[in-house]
Amino acid sequence: MSQDERLEKFKKIAEADEAKEKAELIEALSAKDRLLRRLRFQTVQVPFTDDLGEFTIEARLLSPSESRRVSDLRMKLYKLSNQLRSGKSEKELNKLKKESEDVVSELYEIVGAVCIDPDLDAEYWKTGSGFNLDVPLRILDAVSGVSPAEAEATKKFREE
Repeated sequence: MSQDERLEKFKKIAEADEAKEKAELIEALSAKDRLLRRLRFQTVQVPFTDDLGEFTIEARLLSPSESRRVSDLRMKLYKLSNQLRSGKSEKELNKLKKESEDVVSELYEIVGAVCIDPDLDAEYWKTGSGFNLDVPLRILDAVSGVSPAEAEATKKFREE
């Protein structure tokens, strides 16, 4: 048997093993597990530009609970922002500023959880270095407003 024939034989064995493992995994997973996997593996490319041109940040879709939390946090941030503008005492302003920082920190946690690039974790966003607040908010907007079907269609379109 030639080396090419042996290599082909090993490839077929590996493919069969892979198919068997996949089938076993599928059988072991519940519908709930499959839905969670579906959510994690459907992603959106969020476009940005810098002085070198366009680049994208890949992020997974939000779960319904994450989506509700982001909506609640954004509403809270909006209200806090309005309260900060209305002339309050220094003590009240400091309290509102601290609350705003806590809300933004929680938003960074969510952005860190949805970004596919492991370097863009919550700690990166919390450092506040290399971006403006519009970047994480834009990522959240992109992953909030897309249904799984739209994400799949967009992914297919970009591949063509």
